Amino acid sequence: MKVSKLFAGMSALALAASMAVVASADYEVPADYYKNLGEGSDVFYLVGDEAKGENGPFNDKVDELAKATGVKFTIQLDAAEAADLETWVGGGVGFNSDSTGWEQHEWTTEDRNAGIKESEGEAKMKELSLTKVSDGVYEVTFTREDGSTIFDADDEYAQVWMQDWSTKKAVLKGITLIGIGDAAPAETPAETPAETPATPATPATPATPATPAPSGDNAGANTEAGAAAGIALAGLAVAGAAFVATKKR
Repeated sequence: MKVSKLFAGMSALALAASMAVVASADYEVPADYYKNLGEGSDVFYLVGDEAKGENGPFNDKVDELAKATGVKFTIQLDAAEAADLETWVGGGVGFNSDSTGWEQHEWTTEDRNAGIKESEGEAKMKELSLTKVSDGVYEVTFTREDGSTIFDADDEYAQVWMQDWSTKKAVLKGITLIGIGDAAPAETPAETPAETPATPATPATPATPATPAPSGDNAGANTEAGAAAGIALAGLAVAGAAFVATKKR
């Protein structure tokens, strides 16, 4: 394969990879920033005071956090209790920051909300319905109706929280920020930054093979032939010049 084709292929792969990163608009916050507060209350720190252990992945990139237009909550429930509709399961999720203050939104499971709607009417339903992903694992995504962002670029602290107001057994397994994309932080406290791969050296241009020097008896013959060719070329040049001069007259 020619070097030019090899580099063309590498460039195409790099372009495709960069496009894939830009297209990815979700950022899952690492578990390093999670804390269980007890009694079915959990929090993920995004920005905060490091001395209090409340620092997050956006401590130095609050302006990037401010691009988030939604938050997906992944919540672990007791599978048996979640399946038993006679047992009430519900609570709240929300945000705590300079710009939002203490903001909360009530949740329950999708099937329980359907039961509320049927028996008490839509007005009595909880704001958020958890959708079942697998036994005991549920998800719900919160976005603002007007499409505005969740946090502000001036926030000096920002947290995402979940509380179980029923069984006290729910656990906030993860949060995913929507709309962050390639602006998301690349490192977490538990990770060591990967070494930057060395730039491949540019292949050297192959040297033009030298013309083998004549040897032995052929050396003299080749030299004489070369001289004769030179004289012949010189003669042609003179003849050409004379012809041009004749045409100009």
